[in-house]
Amino acid sequence: MWGVVAAAALLAAGCGGDSDADAEPDGPGGETLRILVANDDGIDHPGMDLMVRRLLELPVFFFKEAAPAENKSGSGKETTPGTVEYSDGETASGFEGTAVDGLPADVIGVALDELGLEPHVVVAGVNDAQNIGPVAVVSGTLGIVRLAVERGIPAVAASAGLEFNEDEFGVAADLVADWIEEHREELLEGTLDLDAAVSFNVPTCDREAMGDLVEVPLAEELPEGTNIFKSNCDLANPDPKDDIEALTSGYPAMTEVPVELDELEPAG
Repeated sequence: MWGVVAAAALLAAGCGGDSDADAEPDGPGGETLRILVANDDGIDHPGMDLMVRRLLELPVFFFKEAAPAENKSGSGKETTPGTVEYSDGETASGFEGTAVDGLPADVIGVALDELGLEPHVVVAGVNDAQNIGPVAVVSGTLGIVRLAVERGIPAVAASAGLEFNEDEFGVAADLVADWIEEHREELLEGTLDLDAAVSFNVPTCDREAMGDLVEVPLAEELPEGTNIFKSNCDLANPDPKDDIEALTSGYPAMTEVPVELDELEPAG
């Protein structure tokens, strides 16, 4: 979902969700957590806008955003050779950003090398279509966070169903916000383990029908005859062996995604 990438609106969020593009508010102890928000569905995609709005509810954070100017999924961690052009853009509800003409992972290079951003953490999503199992190899959303980790920055991604649903996508955004709150001090101190990116995937179920979050590995192959984007929502498998089993049964899944995915066969 990339060809034109978008990088980064500048947002500063204080308590109560106020924003001021010229302010960098202090957090507890005078420290500020800087978050780069990205996606591979286009800067105007509602999933990215929802993610930004959810993160703005956290107590005092400093934001910059990066995302494609239009949908460019499927390129994995690939980047564009040579110079990548970028220009002004904005999210669905008007947060200012920078549209980058390139592939999803180009957002990282533009944000760090051209815009001079120094995020404590990169957030990608909320993405259309769950990035589970071998889909991870070609996912532009996961390409962003894998490249961020390769560049030494902790990163977390979130994905939900094939079509935007505010309630379902909101679960994914909540999981990311909770993870950031849980690891806030490690992110500020730069002590979080950088072996892999974190990926949250939410099943296509009503919020009330979902099970609890499970931490599982990436599935190594796509089950024959199984629609991995469809969930039974029956919670019949409370001990799934991988992310595909989890989502098929209705459980949100948390997986670790390494920078290199050579052991997986690309999906499709």
